[in-house]
Amino acid sequence: FGKDKAEAVRDMIEGPVSASCPGSILQFHEQAIVLLDPEAAGKLSRKQYYLDVYASKPAWQLWE
Repeated sequence: FGKDKAEAVRDMIEGPVSASCPGSILQFHEQAIVLLDPEAAGKLSRKQYYLDVYASKPAWQLWE
């Protein structure tokens, strides 16, 4: 991915659901998992929140 995808990733995860960003529909998927490298996640405004939520999940819920 890398930094070239950072804006698209931000729009997909934090932007409104819209036809201009088809991946944004994943916001409605209850079990969607998005794997990103640090550069692709670079423009997420709530990055630390997402990391904290993942870190506080019980072991049986973690994806490994």
